Amino acid sequence: MDAALMGLDRGEQITAPLLEDEALLSNYEAVSGALLQGMFRGTPATRYRSRE
Repeated sequence: MDAALMGLDRGEQITAPLLEDEALLSNYEAVSGALLQGMFRGTPATRYRSRE
């Protein structure tokens, strides 16, 4: 619990006290942000468009 609170004090939006490699969490945040942006573009992905 103390470790998670320390992460919040450091400004971390997601705390993972048992995760040693901070880059893994940074990469996850970047990829999940890109995924969400891509999912709400407003147009279907090319693979779902009609092939008429």
